Amino acid sequence: MKKKRVIALSIVLGIIVVAIIFCCTVFRLNRIDIEFISQTEASFDVTKQQILAAGNFKMGSNLLFTKYDENIANIEKQCANLKVVKIVKKFPNKMSVYVREREGQLRIKDNEGYYYIFDEEMKVVNITATYDDYKDYCECDFEGFELPKDLQLGDFLTSGEIKDKMLSLVNSIYSAGRTPMSIMSNILFEYDAAVRDYVYTFNFKTGAKIRIVGEQNISERAFNGMVSYNSVSQTYSA
Repeated sequence: MKKKRVIALSIVLGIIVVAIIFCCTVFRLNRIDIEFISQTEASFDVTKQQILAAGNFKMGSNLLFTKYDENIANIEKQCANLKVVKIVKKFPNKMSVYVREREGQLRIKDNEGYYYIFDEEMKVVNITATYDDYKDYCECDFEGFELPKDLQLGDFLTSGEIKDKMLSLVNSIYSAGRTPMSIMSNILFEYDAAVRDYVYTFNFKTGAKIRIVGEQNISERAFNGMVSYNSVSQTYSA
């Protein structure tokens, strides 16, 4: 009986060893394809080769067990205007990286006069001192809030009250009929002594204006305000 157990255990161990060797030898990454979503490579500022270099992928790594979060982060950091949408593993040894271009949604001016251009996920897609290059973007001016001093190109605004406010506003505005931020010239957030509270002011390029007093339920109120604005605009256009 003991001998049979030893034989059975040896068979199981042998199968495990063979399986490990098989996985380690067959599922070894040897090809990576870069796929551009909605646009061609010619319309991007970076090439497939530059994206691959930024990702710092290790050819020959085990496709079955390796995670590629760090590679995605490398691409996002070095290619500021790109978003890695997904990575698809194609067994046994290939992988496709799907990317799209990030579009700037708004700008914030820092204390040194530089404009930080953010997309809808609060990623810095550009930094410039030239206002004319991004004059059509919505500018955010939040009283009492400053951008982190170490914020760089390709970074995400990851913490702080200003990030929460901006994300809340961008998501609420976009949810109202997929409204782009570019229809506004600026968004102001400042204390109004007349009402003894903080006020959000949306200034539209049409000359219209929405004022929201107080911060309670700001996402819902911003959404409702944009729905009303869109409704009036469509009626007027018709």
